[in-house]
Amino acid sequence: MTGDGEPRSTSFRYTEFSAPVSRKKRKNSQRPRPPLSTEVEQCRAELQQDNWLSRWREIVKSVPIQGPSGLICLGLGSPASSAVSRAQLAALIDLLETLDIAKSPSKVSIYDPVFTDEDNTLFGELGFRISPGLVNKQDERGTTVFFMPHCDLELYDAVLKANWSEEGLRNLILVANRLEDYVEK
Repeated sequence: MTGDGEPRSTSFRYTEFSAPVSRKKRKNSQRPRPPLSTEVEQCRAELQQDNWLSRWREIVKSVPIQGPSGLICLGLGSPASSAVSRAQLAALIDLLETLDIAKSPSKVSIYDPVFTDEDNTLFGELGFRISPGLVNKQDERGTTVFFMPHCDLELYDAVLKANWSEEGLRNLILVANRLEDYVEK
């Protein structure tokens, strides 16, 4: 009630309503994604600016590798879906250049069950052989580098078991996480 005894109005009035526009429907909300090869090159450039690739090359050159006969990459993940996988692919490409395998990309075999069609297209452009399944045995003709970034212990175990002989282990170079990090303490 108001001071003069009249009832106070409890009504309200709607203002003109405009529904919010979904972010998905907004204009210019998403830029077209660059080609995957461009994203990988951008990642390599970022790693180079950070001096990460320079330190990586020093480590690779410190290992006595005599002209590896090939490289098997396992557990890379999907570069189309993951920035971490793109960084790992950038490191792999640099490793191939440092070891002079880049001149013979057909010596590179790559496998991960999560690869997409876009990933496989990029690997084809790079000249890599895409394995239809897990390859954990090295080529008998020489040293094989296994590039296994962030794999599960079971996969490292499978590779070591498949190559478990004096000759097999002598010709195997494992680029991976520190295996002691997997051992329960």
